[in-house]
Amino acid sequence: TPLTELLIRRGRFPADVVQAIGRQLISGLAGLESRKIVHGEIALWNVRLTSKGIATLVDAGIAPIVRPEILIDTEVSPERFDGVAPERVATGNPATAASEIYALGCLLWQLLAGRPPFPTGDPLTKLAHHQTRPVADVREWVPDCPDALAELLTDMTAFEPLARPASFAELTERTQLRDL
Repeated sequence: TPLTELLIRRGRFPADVVQAIGRQLISGLAGLESRKIVHGEIALWNVRLTSKGIATLVDAGIAPIVRPEILIDTEVSPERFDGVAPERVATGNPATAASEIYALGCLLWQLLAGRPPFPTGDPLTKLAHHQTRPVADVREWVPDCPDALAELLTDMTAFEPLARPASFAELTERTQLRDL
């Protein structure tokens, strides 16, 4: 089942479930990264969760081939822009490890909070917010979020790409060393 449907049906996810999903996705994305593949569209609808709790990211590498740049269109559903990294907005820049880490951080943030970091119904406003505002600390909406997870999400969604973890391999190590 896509995470989009589960979030709508069940509401926000508990921190331990988000941690498990995060570990699995980080591991899978580290595997893609080692093969020099950028997913290009990390979003709730591209993650499937099995009844046994296995999270799978689908459609890897398709978006960068079909649509390497972000198309800004008011007819596009606003949730398409829930995880667009600031450096990609209105620049034509392709997806990178840094922008993918930002997108995954936004996805995990949304699972915890039950809403995207910038919950507006207007796609242009959502893009403008990603480009001009930092993502808020998830503990503002989820006060019981474990500090380690909240701090990781803050690092992953840092406004400046160089302030984010450098790679999914680094995130894999970091999540194994700490209680993500």
